[in-house]
Amino acid sequence: MKKSLAIHCFFVALAGLNSVGDAQEKEATATAVKSPAASIPKPGPLTVTVEMIGGQKISGTLTEVTMLPIRTGFGAVEVPLAQVAGVKLASAEDPSTTVIMKDGDSITGATDLKSILVDTEWGSAKINGSAITSMLLLPDLKWTASIGMSGKRWSLVDSKAAPQPGQFPQTSSLPAGARPGTILPSSGTRIVNPNQ
Repeated sequence: MKKSLAIHCFFVALAGLNSVGDAQEKEATATAVKSPAASIPKPGPLTVTVEMIGGQKISGTLTEVTMLPIRTGFGAVEVPLAQVAGVKLASAEDPSTTVIMKDGDSITGATDLKSILVDTEWGSAKINGSAITSMLLLPDLKWTASIGMSGKRWSLVDSKAAPQPGQFPQTSSLPAGARPGTILPSSGTRIVNPNQ
């Protein structure tokens, strides 16, 4: 009798250990499944500065729109605006939209942005996409264009960056007869090659 009671207790203990092990395994599996989703931060409100065709700027919090659809040469993509530094929309002079990501990558293509809603300190502003020239989602940036063999290319630069000591201002065009590396006698400005 003592032997059968001991065997019975052994099996009950063994079953208890298995149920604890099963519970721990289920918990570990649930944690592993939840872990990647938990590590992705939820996007907070997006601060935006919108520049319009007439030069007006509206700053505030972007609402409703979280993705920017863009058609590229490789296909259509939805770009999450939480990862975007700025968007330069197509214009009469430049037929493509340029999206600069926070990591420095860029995407060029076409977008059909109908409208956006921006909450400002004075209220909400619904802005038609056709009136927008650019959107900046990071502060202290400005657009700059360079002309290359494939046409105009947009990029973002720090608007508060001061020239480094010994750095000369670049000019977009050279005066008649001037060569890169020469110093203009009238101003003491050194001409640098705009293609550098």
